[in-house]
Amino acid sequence: MRMILLIATLLFITACSPRYEIKTHYTQPISSTGKICLSKCEQNRQGCQERCDQHYNQCLSKAESNAKQNMNSMLNEYDRNMNGYERDINRYSSEMDRWQLRQDRLKDDYSHFDARCKDRRDNYACNKANELDDDLSSMYSSKPEEPSRPYKPTLSTQIEKFQENCSRKCNCVKGYDNCFVSCGGKLDYEKICVENCK
Repeated sequence: MRMILLIATLLFITACSPRYEIKTHYTQPISSTGKICLSKCEQNRQGCQERCDQHYNQCLSKAESNAKQNMNSMLNEYDRNMNGYERDINRYSSEMDRWQLRQDRLKDDYSHFDARCKDRRDNYACNKANELDDDLSSMYSSKPEEPSRPYKPTLSTQIEKFQENCSRKCNCVKGYDNCFVSCGGKLDYEKICVENCK
């Protein structure tokens, strides 16, 4: 319990802590050769970004195509899982009925012996009531667990799942920054608070 409280406190603190982003300030070179060099950096950055966008769009299209091809097998797997789920839910239902019946009997017996213990101060009844109370408490740990219903896949969710691997991160800015510095430019970084600022 102490561990859960500690984790919850840490999560609360980190959720409320400030979030920062790094902003880059560019100081261009003064020389004309440096400025010509920078135009090549910009061309390279644009080319990198165009290739990146093209690769990203191809990845999205391929992911959609793969999702459509896999849809039938996913639905077949879902049907198999549903058959298993129906068997499991029937078994769970009968186990739950037996568990509930046993719990009801224990509650009735407990009520009887507890009342007798309180009214007559009967040692046997008091001991029996305590024993039944323990049995009732331990019953919750043996309560049947309801099976999880399988999730039915849809084409849109499958497309999303396949497209998760597609990325627009191509490090074009990093390449541009390196080129910018090699042309005589200067980079300055500023840490800016963007969320939960004090």
